[in-house]
Amino acid sequence: MLRSIALALLTLVLSASAGSAQEGSYQGVYFTTPDGWTSGMQDGRFVFAPTDMTEETAVVVVLYGAEKLAGKPLNDWFRAKMASDLNPQLKVLTDSAIQSNNSGGMQTLSTGRTVQDAGGGVRLQIYHGISDGKQAALAMVVTASETALNKYTGGIQALLASLHFSAAGKPGVSPSPGPAAQPSASPAAGKGEPLPKSE
Repeated sequence: MLRSIALALLTLVLSASAGSAQEGSYQGVYFTTPDGWTSGMQDGRFVFAPTDMTEETAVVVVLYGAEKLAGKPLNDWFRAKMASDLNPQLKVLTDSAIQSNNSGGMQTLSTGRTVQDAGGGVRLQIYHGISDGKQAALAMVVTASETALNKYTGGIQALLASLHFSAAGKPGVSPSPGPAAQPSASPAAGKGEPLPKSE
């Protein structure tokens, strides 16, 4: 899945210009696309990617729409979303502890995990959830290369920090995916390896 999205995005970014940051929204979640990034629907998902990425340094951010919590604790919702998002063909190699933060009246949760597909391909997934107490939304960063993650950390942090539910305002403190971005067992780390063929 990641490879197909990444290749489709590569086609998209070839015709896109690395313009200035732009405001937008998707299913009740407002965001600012970072400078030099592009966004749009690919394979039924709303995704963001740097316009200058290559297949070897591909990183994709998937945005999920807002959902009502209906009294459910954010932690439970967050864990359930991560569980439902895990493809049965993937094996979880490492998990990071969930980090909680508060900014501008918003609660955020962040964590990461490394997963391996049946073909042995390893990639990192970073999950970032936001909530205003009534609704929640999730974004997932996916890459198979720590080199790519390090290269685009600024854009990723700016994008995640921009997520909010109201067109009027947005939180002011950028998230810190750093600890989740350094799992202890990541065979692909630092090698700039190509994305795995399938999810």
